[in-house]
Amino acid sequence: MKIEIRRDDLLAALNKGGVAALSEYAQSDTTNVGLYLKAVKIVVNKTSVSFESANELMCAKYVLAIKDDNVKVSEEGSSMVPAKELIEWVKIQSSDALITMALKKHDKPEIVGSVDSDDGIRKLGNLHLLSKSKQVGVKWSLDSFDPSTSKSPDYSQNGEKVFTVNSASFLQGLSKVLPLGEGKSDDKDNIFCNILVREYNKKLYLMATNQHQCGIYNVDDKQVTNLKAGFRFLIPTVLLNASIKTMDEAGEISAHYNDATKKVFLSQNGLDMRFGVSEKIDKFSPMERILAIKFKDAATIAKDDFVKVLTNASMVNLSAVLFNFSTGKNLLEIMAVSENKPMVTVKTNVVAKMDFKVLWGSQELLKVLKIFESKELEIKVPENHFKSMLVAGKEDSNFTYFSLAYDMSDNYSKYFNDK
Repeated sequence: MKIEIRRDDLLAALNKGGVAALSEYAQSDTTNVGLYLKAVKIVVNKTSVSFESANELMCAKYVLAIKDDNVKVSEEGSSMVPAKELIEWVKIQSSDALITMALKKHDKPEIVGSVDSDDGIRKLGNLHLLSKSKQVGVKWSLDSFDPSTSKSPDYSQNGEKVFTVNSASFLQGLSKVLPLGEGKSDDKDNIFCNILVREYNKKLYLMATNQHQCGIYNVDDKQVTNLKAGFRFLIPTVLLNASIKTMDEAGEISAHYNDATKKVFLSQNGLDMRFGVSEKIDKFSPMERILAIKFKDAATIAKDDFVKVLTNASMVNLSAVLFNFSTGKNLLEIMAVSENKPMVTVKTNVVAKMDFKVLWGSQELLKVLKIFESKELEIKVPENHFKSMLVAGKEDSNFTYFSLAYDMSDNYSKYFNDK
């Protein structure tokens, strides 16, 4: 195998096809198999160069078509090399560099990672790298493992198409809800480490929750086609966090779901990805019940003012602070109390529609406010109680945030009256 390719094209292709190898799941594997999980397989032929990586939770394959001399193929073949190391090396090369990758095989395969030839990883040789630019030439090499031991997933067994969506709209929706998911676990059976993707009332929804708070994004109807009625699945948050960084905003994303294998397939511009999904979806918070709650207007507040007073209050108590809305003065007073810090009270102007006090999360709400693009936010509460709230904004018409109120602690109970 020997090719010459532009540095920017190679870097983009490696990030797309190597996304599974770069995942936390793969990078944390310390077994012999981990060498394969952390590797990207590069396959070269006369018409294309493909970049693949795979693990138990996700697989990715990106095919770069050869056209307009974007890739010069001197020798067809394949190589399997550590993805992270190769990407880090390509990153530091000049943007105008041409990179040559040439595989040089050993006379005899070398077994690495184990003294047992049946258990070890076969190293076939080295992938030699040469970067040439106007300024400098750089050489390097990486171990090349046997690519035949890594079977490519069959992306044709992708089940039924469930939707096609404008890429920019879908990625924007994911960027809104992903911060609300519990994101560092690779356990796909932990339901709160997943993003719900589903059809409901002929609309495409994305949702993340930890039971105490949730974010729901409704993708604009005009940006969605081929929407299948009734489908729903959970994709691990940590996998989507890694994947959206590799997707382009241009074009469309097609989604298929194979219910028999419990696999989701996303395709876009030569990139195919496969995800394992949680089978415990029935335990996920029912979105339809949340959307059915009737809310009434409670207050309108400038986002910057909200962030400012909440930031000050959270310095005293990161968990929960007392909100006091007053219609008479059109003020929001936030009180923060803790056992080891002096009490602090901060105030800001609001347009209050009712008088009420409630205990809400401080740090989690502050995190969510950064997601909103609207300069002015609307706060709503259910019609018959103050046990939850809704936050929305005109410039964020597709995104809604919901949060449950906290139970009153001893620190705050004396500041409440019967009202």
